[in-house]
Amino acid sequence: MDCMLQYIFQDLMLLENQLPWFVLECLFGLTLEKHLSCSLNKIVLVAFSSQPPLACNVEAYLRHINDDDGDEILHILDLVRSATTFRFKYCEPITSSEIKLPPPATTLSKAGIKFIKSTDGGIMDMDFKDGVFTIPQLFIVESTEPLLRNLIAFEQCCQGRSPKVTSYVIMMNSLITSFQQGYGSSL
Repeated sequence: MDCMLQYIFQDLMLLENQLPWFVLECLFGLTLEKHLSCSLNKIVLVAFSSQPPLACNVEAYLRHINDDDGDEILHILDLVRSATTFRFKYCEPITSSEIKLPPPATTLSKAGIKFIKSTDGGIMDMDFKDGVFTIPQLFIVESTEPLLRNLIAFEQCCQGRSPKVTSYVIMMNSLITSFQQGYGSSL
């Protein structure tokens, strides 16, 4: 049963399978019993919290949101993106000529940078201070790559959504790239 649920969750995360949120809310309203007070976004997020790449993001986001936080959600993938990126630290935009990616983690470690696993928050909860890079663990499972690819595709297709997941993936790619592969190699 777990395997089948994983494939259902993967299908629900495909950009081409998204139903508008207002349609889902209408269907949810038709099935909602009058005495239930739980919102659709909380029900969807609780369901997705069983998926390893999303668990820590969703749990942190559930503590953060209110029941009426569904106004700007376009579809399920957008909700998952919101849960993943809500702790993204905003920086002033820079031009592409100013972007300098960090060297691989092995090079940083040899240079004396310490890496510490962050235990609270989601995957966007990174910090660098006093030579210590605090970064949360990213669970890599079968569904991680398709999820990240669909989140990136959504950011590229949807006007008004900043490229937070795209920035995260570029940063992680830069850190994971081994010295033997050389800088700029892709995953």
